[in-house]
Amino acid sequence: MFAVIIFCKGESINSSSDREFLVVGYLLTYNVKQVDDSIAGKLTDIIYFSVEPSLDGTIDTSRLKQSDIDYLHSLKQKHGFRLLLAIGGWGRCKNFASVCINDGLRKKLINDLHQLCLKYKFDGIDYDWEFPDNEQQKQAYNKLIVETSQAVKSYGILVTCALSPWQKLSKEAYQALDRVHIMAYDQGKRHSTYNKAVESLNFFMGHGVDRSKLCLGVPFYGRMIEDFGNSMGYNQLVEKYNPKRDVDEVGGYYFNGPDTMQKKIRYCCENNIGGVMIWEISQDTSDETSLLSEISRECERMEKVGEK
Repeated sequence: MFAVIIFCKGESINSSSDREFLVVGYLLTYNVKQVDDSIAGKLTDIIYFSVEPSLDGTIDTSRLKQSDIDYLHSLKQKHGFRLLLAIGGWGRCKNFASVCINDGLRKKLINDLHQLCLKYKFDGIDYDWEFPDNEQQKQAYNKLIVETSQAVKSYGILVTCALSPWQKLSKEAYQALDRVHIMAYDQGKRHSTYNKAVESLNFFMGHGVDRSKLCLGVPFYGRMIEDFGNSMGYNQLVEKYNPKRDVDEVGGYYFNGPDTMQKKIRYCCENNIGGVMIWEISQDTSDETSLLSEISRECERMEKVGEK
């Protein structure tokens, strides 16, 4: 066990590694108004999900809504979280390969993303290409990340990436990234166990990624064990089954209950992992069963341990 404890948000503590423990929440565009002060105040980052590349290297912004962005900025002003823009994601990646393999189109994509961040005052760009399927595409992804970092770094814009725990980038790409958001879920029948979380973290650390850049992905949903395509939000599972806090399986669904969430957060804190990433924050409950509240409580407990 490491003696260094890190903190969730805002306050500084006395430790040999005095840094912020990241609590990053993805937020789908159609769920924006479900996020209120009680949620925003517990997050260090919100990732607005998402735009996607067009074949000509421009950005398809049809899902962006000025009213949503204004609302998120009003919350940001009160709570001080960073606001990032996701590009890609499941079902929104079909043009990545064609654009990124072409040097000119890749440059245009980066420039358009940069301008979009400046226009809407996003604090960062989060790439989520699911998935490059050959060596040429993998190399193009590495170039996209490195060149994006080079283009936006002087503007203080972050570059992050969502990766599954079997995806490997180049050393240069890992160095260019500010964070790696590990999609440590959707992995097998019991898709997000504690052991899988540890294995996922070890995979990236084994490839030389600084542990402070890693954010462990945790699910705020359950997935049916024998029917992978069937999922249900944590809030729906609680409403329907009212599981005890130490239960991770109900009605044939596997999910992370409060005890498992607590265990994962504790592991991250004890091992100096950068933070956690949540898919997806609007799927939480708003009462004593809240997983986000459990994350905050565990961070506070670990902070107190570090002060002793």
